[in-house]
Amino acid sequence: MAKKVQMKKRPLVVMQRAKPKARPQRPSAGLDAAGAAHAQLLNDPCGAALTKPVYIGTGSGYLTRFTQDVTFTQDSGLLCFTPAGTGLLGNSGIIQAAGASSSAALVTNSAVTGPGVNFLAGVADQARPVAACIQVIYTGTELNRAGIINRAQFTGADCAFLDATSGLTFDSVASSFPVETRTPAERLEVKWAPGMRDSDFTGLNVGTRVGDRGSIGVLWRGLGATSSIKLRITVVYEWRPTAIEGVVAPVATGDSSHNTIGAVVNALFRSNPSWGFSDSMMKLGSRAFGVLAPMAADRFVPGSGALLRSLY
Repeated sequence: MAKKVQMKKRPLVVMQRAKPKARPQRPSAGLDAAGAAHAQLLNDPCGAALTKPVYIGTGSGYLTRFTQDVTFTQDSGLLCFTPAGTGLLGNSGIIQAAGASSSAALVTNSAVTGPGVNFLAGVADQARPVAACIQVIYTGTELNRAGIINRAQFTGADCAFLDATSGLTFDSVASSFPVETRTPAERLEVKWAPGMRDSDFTGLNVGTRVGDRGSIGVLWRGLGATSSIKLRITVVYEWRPTAIEGVVAPVATGDSSHNTIGAVVNALFRSNPSWGFSDSMMKLGSRAFGVLAPMAADRFVPGSGALLRSLY
């Protein structure tokens, strides 16, 4: 009788398709056309098409982009910009300080005229910011390039604190500017995100609650005595003309978007938690907000570009 030969069973092989790679989320995901357009302008204040903000309310005005360069030759310094700062049309919320070393005390000057202020003071009755940024441009030689640059998104209250508090040094407030980079050959940038009350039109020299306003800042240390940097401030304002100009403000069309400004800002953070800092050499510094208000430290989200996301 023939002996049966049992064939070895081959293991069952189940073919599985490779999982598709997750695609990065677009800033416009979940936004309607008007919300996506405002998100694009916040993400590219210098080059994106001017578009109406998705602010609450029926007010309307003209959109204008303004740019201003400020050059510094001091070893250390800082510049804060609150586009809707106290007395928007008289002093657009710029605070600057510069010193001979990083351990020098801040000597601030808050009466700096910002981008577009002279124009707005002449023709505008009210204005509000729509988008803004600060670009850091190193203008020295490669041989002398030295120092570090810190950047931050925070509130106007933080800028006001730096202006009003004595005994501070550039080293002592560096942790308040959490994104730190060696002074680069290419440009660096920090982009503004609006706070809760930036949607309000502000009148000529009318004081505002800066704690509810978005702000951005740049701090540098160790630049050296033979180098200089240029800070290019760009801001888009929506403004309403005074009655004597004989120009009628655009007809109010109401809110053209179903998105809130909070939804627009959060969409940017979801697409890229570091969207406010456009360079690839980014490195987070200290998590704490150092000398700034405990409220700011409590709301700081590492990698989010600071605390503004939690304001909505």
